[in-house]
Amino acid sequence: MIGRLLDLTTRDALSRAEVPGSKSSDAAPSCRRPGVGLAAALSMMADIATQRTEQAVLECLVGASRELAGARYATALLVGTDGAPSALARAGMTRGQVAALPHLPRPVGLIGTVLTGQTLRLARMEEHPGAVDFPGVRAPMAAFLGVPVTVDGRVLGGLYLTRPPGQPVFDDDDQAVATALAAQTGSVVTALRSAAASQELVDGLGLTADRGTDPAPADEAGSPVVRRLLATARSVLGLDITFLSRIGSDTQTFTAVDADAGAPHLPRALSSTWRRATAP
Repeated sequence: MIGRLLDLTTRDALSRAEVPGSKSSDAAPSCRRPGVGLAAALSMMADIATQRTEQAVLECLVGASRELAGARYATALLVGTDGAPSALARAGMTRGQVAALPHLPRPVGLIGTVLTGQTLRLARMEEHPGAVDFPGVRAPMAAFLGVPVTVDGRVLGGLYLTRPPGQPVFDDDDQAVATALAAQTGSVVTALRSAAASQELVDGLGLTADRGTDPAPADEAGSPVVRRLLATARSVLGLDITFLSRIGSDTQTFTAVDADAGAPHLPRALSSTWRRATAP
């Protein structure tokens, strides 16, 4: 559900991350703000879970990741079914810096690597061959952390964090926090998309409200209700072809067909013979 706070992946990741400010004095330096503890982390996770749009989810994600992982800059994006970026949020940059960047980065280089499902943690991002395609902010960047946003092995997007030269590299705790935030984001985005698909199906059909105003068709293939039913079902369910058929005697007749542009050409009316199963 959209309103749930943490799934198992998120809880596991948070349990591996130490509360900021709790490390011993001989530990490596951290960029996390002292006092940003578990309560604040849970509050930020809850904020992500209560958003009602994908853009709002991304805005919460970049803000929370900067705060909890101590990043100077944060970028998060989502991809569509074609793998191309569909939504984007940035934090830590001025309006002028954001305006100088392309609206949606290309899924190549460091960005593209993370979108394959790989986590990247670099001490000096400029030494990575994919860094040439990373959209800079006209400011030096050194430490880099990229975490994919995934659900059940499906990549929905990526979270990218950077620090300027002179600041510590991202450590295991930073990665655990970023992974937890990305997991929460994936769960919420999946719930939002599922709800949107269900609403699209309901809105697309509209059978009860619109049926009385539809003109009487000469055949089912010409009925606006049937066409809307087939087109909406194909779109929401991600099918290549949907059809309406009638079965009489030993013949199944396809009376209406809806197919996408890449599907084989099919006539509107098809007939095929089939044999009824008989009891032994």
